Amino acid sequence: MLNICRSDLYRLLRSKGFYIMLGVILLILILSVAAMEPGVVFPIGLQKSDVSEAIEGVPYETYSNFSFKEARNFLLNSPVYYMERDFLSQNMNLYYMFIIIAVVTITSDFSNGSVKNTLSSAISRRKYYMAKTGFTAVLSMAILFFNLVLLHCGMKMFNSSANTLNFAELMKIYVFQLPVALTLVSLLVCLSFTFRKTAIINGLGIPFIIVFQLILIILKEFAKLSDKFTDYELSSMYYFMAHSPSSSYVIKSFIICGVLILAFNIAGYTSFRKAEIR
Repeated sequence: MLNICRSDLYRLLRSKGFYIMLGVILLILILSVAAMEPGVVFPIGLQKSDVSEAIEGVPYETYSNFSFKEARNFLLNSPVYYMERDFLSQNMNLYYMFIIIAVVTITSDFSNGSVKNTLSSAISRRKYYMAKTGFTAVLSMAILFFNLVLLHCGMKMFNSSANTLNFAELMKIYVFQLPVALTLVSLLVCLSFTFRKTAIINGLGIPFIIVFQLILIILKEFAKLSDKFTDYELSSMYYFMAHSPSSSYVIKSFIICGVLILAFNIAGYTSFRKAEIR
């Protein structure tokens, strides 16, 4: 299993997609720190940015006519706005980075046929699945932490006059958001081992969350779906976990994530175990 993980790490470090992923993370961080509000890859998430709360009471026409510098200074001096909390509440953006990790780590093995060679050695399908899933999960957790540390350092260096969270508060958010991130990783692992083709994973994985959210929005609008359901959608969990959630919300969210992680991994492993490897 360790040899599989070493091989994956070697291949990942030689992958252009991995460095593009890191570049995108860094670019979003730089733009967010510069603008004092979170940047996004796509507007993915059911919950609004905290900027809407910070500008409450300011006429829309006034704020919309602010220059970049004026908007930045307004948020920089806002007594109620915490950019770090707002940025981390939008961590659903990292889902797209997780897709790249899953593709490079898992589906590329099926595309180049190396899975058959690996399984023909002394590696069982169970060990192979555990190694791939574990490596993908650990790397995704590292990316989530890397994102948090860079954000905190950037805020301390360039926006020291703004409201900032201490590192213990940031780590609390990190721990609370981990089950959500691992649920997304488990979803992508399941898709990767079920369909085993990069094009299909990209075709399903990239729009999956947005389509699911659109369905929820339609149900909420026309079928009067209660907030008690939409508040437990994964992007909403990211948001609320960054905003001092109640103990009951944390427990319920952890249970939901645990059930989904288990279900996705059972489905993924079952599909892989029964699949004909060519």
